[in-house]
Amino acid sequence: MSKFQAQEEEIGRLKERVQVLEDKEVVASKPSGEDALIKGRSNNEREAAAERISNDSEEIARVLTSMDAATKKKLQEQIDAQVARELEEQQEREVMRMNEQIARDAELARIHAEEEIQ
Repeated sequence: MSKFQAQEEEIGRLKERVQVLEDKEVVASKPSGEDALIKGRSNNEREAAAERISNDSEEIARVLTSMDAATKKKLQEQIDAQVARELEEQQEREVMRMNEQIARDAELARIHAEEEIQ
């Protein structure tokens, strides 16, 4: 598996984790009425849990963003390298064509010079 594929899989797992945390955040932020008292959870505890989930979501978003940036940078570097290779190949072909044209021109000049001498 290539490094890029591994990063893509990691990004996918992190995105799934973000979704789970966001879902938990929605559930944690909804008051459950009398159930909160039965379970022994106060609103402050619920708010603290929601804040922790929110912080986790923000951290995962930061990680995903930095991974996306690193992935984009790597892809751009690969694209730049490919474009540079293609330009070098094109320049080499142009140099070969010019050298062939110079050789043909030199041969024609030699033939004309021989004809003038005769």
